[in-house]
Amino acid sequence: MKRIGFIGYGLRSETMLKAFRALEADICVAAVADPRHAQIAPGTKDDPYFAETRWYEDAAPLLARDDLDGVFIGTRCPLHTPLACRVLKTGMPLFLEKPVCISREQYEALREAGCDVLGMVAIFTYGFPTAAENFAGADVKLDTLSDYKTMIELAAKQGYVHEDELQTLQQWRRDPANWKKSAQ
Repeated sequence: MKRIGFIGYGLRSETMLKAFRALEADICVAAVADPRHAQIAPGTKDDPYFAETRWYEDAAPLLARDDLDGVFIGTRCPLHTPLACRVLKTGMPLFLEKPVCISREQYEALREAGCDVLGMVAIFTYGFPTAAENFAGADVKLDTLSDYKTMIELAAKQGYVHEDELQTLQQWRRDPANWKKSAQ
């Protein structure tokens, strides 16, 4: 049986635990670190996955354990990277829901902590040159499912955007920071 520690036990962690149950994963929740542990723990007392759970106010004692097979982070997005760096330093396997990082600084922190970031996947991109330069400068491959050009072309084709609006949208895309000035 795999002994998993959870840092943050809210909706995302509950959802992941439901997925583990559906897979009949051979795991137990060995530890949970959450500032709301006193409110959360009573709701898990009859759940066999939580039969041996130790509850902590913060992540430090959870990360000091040597009996965990992995750690799942399910906190607010801005906390993902700092906590992931702490887990990586322990050598324990890390399970992290998206987003892994939300800034170039967080990306660099992950790399410094030993995380091999192979690339990033996004649903959509505006394709701004600054973003492309940042990804290229960090040597990170970015794949997206769609982009601004495709979106406005499809919107025009389906009649959501008229020709004069299409030109305005294209103009905005070229220089969004100064668009209002040039559009007047």
